[in-house]
Amino acid sequence: MRRFLGWLILASSFHPRLAQAATVDAAGDCPAGADIDAALAQLLSTEAGRTSSAAITVRDLGATWSVHVAGRSATYSDPDRNCSERTKVAAVFVALVLEPPDIGEPSPRSSYA
Repeated sequence: MRRFLGWLILASSFHPRLAQAATVDAAGDCPAGADIDAALAQLLSTEAGRTSSAAITVRDLGATWSVHVAGRSATYSDPDRNCSERTKVAAVFVALVLEPPDIGEPSPRSSYA
């Protein structure tokens, strides 16, 4: 998972940045909304007319936390309350929802022999 996050961050570093990535509504202090917004500014591109109007909701529920954006949500377990890791995971989740990777069409194969 960490290797994937590293590659995603590296790959996204070649795209132009948004001045402000999104509106983050963080309930609780772990992760902080400003930290998520800063991480998103590094991940999201300006391609396809992306704007800063995406509403992101992050809830700190103690040992668990959740993130919701564009009709998608995820809940994660983190009893250690590692705010830095939560920030990274939230930013990657939101970036993948707002700008899913284009993996193209699978090439047709006549057989899998």
